[in-house]
Amino acid sequence: MTAPAFPADYPRRFVGIDLETTGVDATADLIIEIGAVRVVDGEVVERFERLIDPGRPIPPDVTYLTGITDADVKGAPAVHDVLPDLIEFLGEDPFVAHQASFELDFLSAAAANRPELLVGRGGVIDTLALARATLPRLTNHRLATLVSFFGIVHERAHRAYDDALAVALLYLALVDILDQLGSAVLGRMSALARGETKKLIDTARERTEGRLDPFAIPHHGEKEERLLRYDNARRIDLPRFPLEERVGIDLDRLESLFDEDGPIARGLTDYEERREQLSMMRAVGDALAAGVHLVVEAGTGVGKSLAYLVPSISFAVANGERVIVSTNTRNLQEQLFLKDVPFLERTLDVEFSAALLKGRSNYLCLERWHRMIDKGLSPAERAELLPMVVWEQETNSGDIGENAAFRSRGYLWNRISAEGGPCLGQRCPMNDRCYLMQARRAAQAAHVVVVNHSLLFSDTETENRILGDYSYVICDEAHNIEQVATEHLGKRASVWRSRAMLDNLYRKDGVESGDLAELLDDLGKGDDAGILSTTRVAAERLADGVGEAQTATEALFAALKERHVELNQGRAVEFGKLRYGSEEPVGPILAPELPEFLRALSVVAEGAEALANLVLDTDLSRSESVVQNLTFHAGRARELASDLQYLAEAADDASVFWLDVRTFRDNLECELRSAPVSVAELMGDFLYSKVDSLIATSATLTVDESFGFMMERLGLDLLPDWRVITLNVGSPYDYDRQAIAVVGGHLPPPSSPGFNQIVANLVVTLATRATGGTLVLFTARSALDAVWKAVRDPLTARDKLVMAQGHGGGASALLEQFAREVDSVLLATSSFWEGVDVPGRSLEQLVIVKLPFPVPVDPVVSAHCERYEADGENSFSRYMIPRTAIRLRQGFGRLIRSTTDTGAVIFLDSRLKTRAYGQRLLAELPTNAIIAETERELLSALGTIHAAHATP
Repeated sequence: MTAPAFPADYPRRFVGIDLETTGVDATADLIIEIGAVRVVDGEVVERFERLIDPGRPIPPDVTYLTGITDADVKGAPAVHDVLPDLIEFLGEDPFVAHQASFELDFLSAAAANRPELLVGRGGVIDTLALARATLPRLTNHRLATLVSFFGIVHERAHRAYDDALAVALLYLALVDILDQLGSAVLGRMSALARGETKKLIDTARERTEGRLDPFAIPHHGEKEERLLRYDNARRIDLPRFPLEERVGIDLDRLESLFDEDGPIARGLTDYEERREQLSMMRAVGDALAAGVHLVVEAGTGVGKSLAYLVPSISFAVANGERVIVSTNTRNLQEQLFLKDVPFLERTLDVEFSAALLKGRSNYLCLERWHRMIDKGLSPAERAELLPMVVWEQETNSGDIGENAAFRSRGYLWNRISAEGGPCLGQRCPMNDRCYLMQARRAAQAAHVVVVNHSLLFSDTETENRILGDYSYVICDEAHNIEQVATEHLGKRASVWRSRAMLDNLYRKDGVESGDLAELLDDLGKGDDAGILSTTRVAAERLADGVGEAQTATEALFAALKERHVELNQGRAVEFGKLRYGSEEPVGPILAPELPEFLRALSVVAEGAEALANLVLDTDLSRSESVVQNLTFHAGRARELASDLQYLAEAADDASVFWLDVRTFRDNLECELRSAPVSVAELMGDFLYSKVDSLIATSATLTVDESFGFMMERLGLDLLPDWRVITLNVGSPYDYDRQAIAVVGGHLPPPSSPGFNQIVANLVVTLATRATGGTLVLFTARSALDAVWKAVRDPLTARDKLVMAQGHGGGASALLEQFAREVDSVLLATSSFWEGVDVPGRSLEQLVIVKLPFPVPVDPVVSAHCERYEADGENSFSRYMIPRTAIRLRQGFGRLIRSTTDTGAVIFLDSRLKTRAYGQRLLAELPTNAIIAETERELLSALGTIHAAHATP
């Protein structure tokens, strides 16, 4: 890459630096390599590269990542011998690093924390902070992602010199972006930035003074498509023409679109016509036209998204209707709106409009954003908000999901999101630009509206005030509907909810912030006479009341942490769910803290309402907005008090109550929760009776070759038979040819002592024999951690990259690396059991360690089981086994993702052989399973798969 022109008034000299270390903890790990480059006027003029002997063996995973071995560093100098040379090399120049705190921490530790050495005395510039500020929409800000985005040549990743050079070139590219920003944008950034980043921004601002467009933002050319971007809607100006009578659609014509030489085939690589997809497409079209509900199981590989989108779009356009498409996961929601919908726009011969809509908490409120950045922020909070400035100018949607650089999802986002306060509607000065209103207007005008299950349930609960009127719904990932409905229809009270509610009203943490702080500031600018003085006194009294409520919040939940042992027979719990009921409610163990907290919330609510009445009589310019805010906060305080009282009394026989106990950042936290015992009886009034047609689809909806279990759980069996049609289209994959399933029948039960070590040994053996990737799925984090510790070194020594959920990087980053590194090993838990798509050799083996039974002591699970038992039925057979079967099939579905994929599923839970229910669960799999009686038999059964993947 050619370095961009280096502006004369930016630092003309700097040093790019990178370290390789034995780990990430500067207090325990050591430096093994230092690389640095000096740049003058945009050109590399000098380099520094040293290997360092850490005085102890390099961990195998570090050797795998860096390529640096113990032999490489043998005879190399110690760090204290190299450090003076590095300090001399740095001189007075600023140094540039990616996540600079990492380098600073290790260099400081190497210098024995001696400030006289002045490491980085010329200043420290962090390209991570600069990248987040200038490229907030990039999916992540890892060095590898950034150098790829800019086309920077990076030959040896994870070697110090090469990384230092990449960082230096990255810095130049980021400076070039700064230089393209308008003065107004840079001014807002300067108000939030600090340190060297602020100096760079201020210098850029001086250069741009007088530019015609003060709000200019960079255009990234061809790279623009690689930035995550949501539009509120696509072609929302298309008119909708409501028809008095429903009309059908030409399914034969739609089927022709899927022909091998049709438009869909021409637009997709490796397209294959699938009869299963056509069967589903016709069934969806018929159900929409007939106004009936359809439950359709579409196995992996059917292409169900296109199978329901094509007829839905055609039906919606023909009838002037709206079809709501609801998903459970963000990944599928984004696939539909960012991939499938644009593809069909290019492919179909009909114009249609589509919109993506999320809940209020996902959208930036411009009015609150502009008010907040002017006042009431600490330096640390301002720095957190820096990535919002460029993004707010670039975004068309205001959806915070676009902004991967804004890491705070707590207090700061609560203050500026559309959920952070009441909506002023037409009276809001930002109404014309309001992202939430734009998204909702787009949804009202669209033929297809993509939402998630939670928003769908929120809408039905508020009588369609969010989505407006609609009669047609498609629920993808429908096997999760019951769980989402159960969570949505329950109540919860936590210290986080209380803090957020009170902090949004008033917070004093170094500086005053919140809506009440802004009002106090406005009142302080008037005279002291009359109503203004009285109002100020009432505002100060409310601020005191909020402070008391905040104190009461901490006292209440601290007491709950201490006394939760009384709900668990005197035993403390670090993680788990403790069920309670009306016979043993939580209320009595929380005296006197609960009554005091409820009293404090009442004082806040009454004080906010009284202050609102006083503000009405003032001449404040924002009086209407202030009154609405205060009324909003009063309502939230009363709602929290009502929910707490309900949860503490646990008097509702139709609900189950529990205490959720968890350890978060070494702090024990407790949350009170409830959920309906069953949503089946609620779903009819809640959803089915409000729509003409509901399409529920998933790859896993049947158990024992029947839809009975899922129909019962969702209450669909309570509807007349003619209203519900079921269809199982199967899968186009030939599992008997493409997949092998093997059960380790020789293994001890998972509850046996030493089972984790047995698993670890077998995972090492399996992964060593494989030439492709190995995904190991666990049901418990503790088991994953134990196996991870045992397999990491031996597999790394065999030149295998080993990754584990919770041990470096988020889930998406791990999955991306797993797919890229063909013969790697990934250990994962619950979130990887479904929705993971890794085709080809990157997933050769899927190891399922333990059957994914629901946790019997989970409050909701135990309540469901009790209902079955009360009706004289066996809850294990009627509930636990079907739930496990669906989960097991979801896990199995990760293996084969195309007609050319081959692979093996290895079950390490011998209960599939030894227990009566084992055969029932194995019958749910799409291929017959081999029961291996020895490890030799297991490995022999896998031989054909390993051989096939080893063949070029």
